[in-house]
Amino acid sequence: MGETISAGGLEFFLENRQTTDDGGPSMQILLNREQGLVQLLRFDLFDGNPHYHYGPGSQNIRYDLDRLTHPDPIGWACGQIRERLQLMLEKSGFGAVCSEVDFPKISTALQGIEDQWRSFSEAETRQ
Repeated sequence: MGETISAGGLEFFLENRQTTDDGGPSMQILLNREQGLVQLLRFDLFDGNPHYHYGPGSQNIRYDLDRLTHPDPIGWACGQIRERLQLMLEKSGFGAVCSEVDFPKISTALQGIEDQWRSFSEAETRQ
């Protein structure tokens, strides 16, 4: 179960993902196309091994986070989106979609997205 928030031409899907050996808050940044949703970026801020992906459905470049240097991974992820989304989309191989994205609208909506992600993640954890 998750929640989708639309902003600036993109979809932000928030959930508390569980894998066989880890889990925690996750955000997918998606673009709606005729053939369906395309996953551009994903932040899996799991309890044991937090990480993020560039182009998870294509080239899938993955980087781990160190909780010692990033004790607030949701805040860190939202800061990256706020400051570097265009560069991250380019690195993901989706630079061409940047002309379709309203970055100022995403920046304006991001505090609400972060607040919802935190509350959603906390509610899922309590269940």
